[in-house]
Amino acid sequence: MKRVNLLLASSDRRVHSIVEATVRDVCYEQALVECTRAHGVEDFLRHSGSRWLDLILVEPDNLRPSSRRQSRRPMLEQTAEAIRSLKSQRTTPVLALNVAPQHHTTLLEAGADNAFAYPLDAEALKAELRRLLRLDGPSEPAPAGGWSLASVFLKGL
Repeated sequence: MKRVNLLLASSDRRVHSIVEATVRDVCYEQALVECTRAHGVEDFLRHSGSRWLDLILVEPDNLRPSSRRQSRRPMLEQTAEAIRSLKSQRTTPVLALNVAPQHHTTLLEAGADNAFAYPLDAEALKAELRRLLRLDGPSEPAPAGGWSLASVFLKGL
């Protein structure tokens, strides 16, 4: 089974839970998801450079600011710079979540593969995840067939 190493960057626990569940739903029976969490810009920068990552999901407005002097810069600028730095070294897909529509362009120009507005459109996110991870669509339940106790009983009548 395929393994997906995910970096989820947000300090909002609700977002962590919802997004991680969405990724696991998309990968169900096709890939095993290993999730690493980053709560601040520094964590995001440290983890995003890892070669083992397959996907990065970041919520720019819910990252804790950097403790360095640069922290006076708006969070969106810090996140865009982090994405730009990452994309100059790696091709790991990056999706920005819960982004105000006026900030989509900034993140896309920084190198994000896509940006999703608030409220998050779960179906659009799932479609994008399937595309980036090269996964099939939702699996259909297997048709009933073969032998079962009920079918044997009914045939006996």
